[in-house]
Amino acid sequence: MMVKLKSLIVTGLLSESHLKLKFIFIIDAALTKKNLRIRIGKYPVISLKEARQKHKLMMELRESGRNPNIAITGELEFMTLDDCVAYWMKHYVPQLKVGTQSLYRSFAKNYLIGTFLGRNVETIHAREWMEWLDTICLDNPKTANSLFTKLRACLNFCKSKFIIEKTDLDRIKSQNVGRAPEVGTESSYIFRTQHDLVGNRAQPCLLV
Repeated sequence: MMVKLKSLIVTGLLSESHLKLKFIFIIDAALTKKNLRIRIGKYPVISLKEARQKHKLMMELRESGRNPNIAITGELEFMTLDDCVAYWMKHYVPQLKVGTQSLYRSFAKNYLIGTFLGRNVETIHAREWMEWLDTICLDNPKTANSLFTKLRACLNFCKSKFIIEKTDLDRIKSQNVGRAPEVGTESSYIFRTQHDLVGNRAQPCLLV
């Protein structure tokens, strides 16, 4: 018989029991693209008091933009894909032409942000990267290939700044991801994006 004890658990903790309680930290979908659950531990290995303390620390980490997993693993802070994308967007993308910035931000918003949420970007296996890219390839092989090149550029920039050391994405070759866009395809996309931004005064520019 399952006994729900939500009334005994602080907000953000879920407790369900068969014979033991399980404490799980839940990040609401309103903050991310999907619910993220982080297992805190089982009772009586971890007490309710300890679960509350870890929950409090997780909330503080999350609110400061850091990874709540740190409260569980005790690891030094690591970079997630979201962290890398944010760093790239802040320190590199603004140097590019307006149309190119729009293209990169669009890819980041639609595909990168919220992917592999809470994961150390350096420990994501090449197989996981490829499976994710393959799902995008099913809908649009050209988009998957273009996304891969932008993701690689983002992570290479972070490596050049010593934000991260290495990732398994380096093991994947561009020719094995989708299909490369035809010459001029992305330039046309930038033209349309810039047209939307400035009204009927579009200024075509080339991808850099």
